[in-house]
Amino acid sequence: MHALRRSPAPLDRGVAAIVLAACVFASACAPRVLHIQRHIEVFESVPDGDAIRAALAPPEGTPPPCDADELRSQWVYAPDPDYAVIARAWPRRTSELTTTVSYCITERGKTDAIELVQRSGVTAIDDAVMRSIATWRAKPHIIFRRPVRACETSSFEIRIINPGRRR
Repeated sequence: MHALRRSPAPLDRGVAAIVLAACVFASACAPRVLHIQRHIEVFESVPDGDAIRAALAPPEGTPPPCDADELRSQWVYAPDPDYAVIARAWPRRTSELTTTVSYCITERGKTDAIELVQRSGVTAIDDAVMRSIATWRAKPHIIFRRPVRACETSSFEIRIINPGRRR
């Protein structure tokens, strides 16, 4: 065993940052991120590139990393916001509004922790979007054959294509 070297190693930290950024593209990758974070401590102690490559290799018996299909939501029930509420609340001078909402999908496939990230400017429309998301159901994200909680963000672009006259 060699003694740990505590001198700064910019290459090692750069490799660690790239690997960590590549894996942190969704919150569902948490088990893999923890594995890589443990290796960051190793990067600060290795003297050369071969040891970095050895540190990057997962331990034997580690399941493969997340793939894109595991990270996407597979919606079972996802109704649109209530059109009647949107039509009644629509501002006269605007033809397009955007509402961005973040939410989490639980291990049982329900949505919770629903928060507005970007408001449309019309409270009734924002509320209709949030009520709609509260009813959504999805297959839970599966990581290493277990359902996990995962958080996502969705944007709703609502447009009036051919606005008619209001009476």
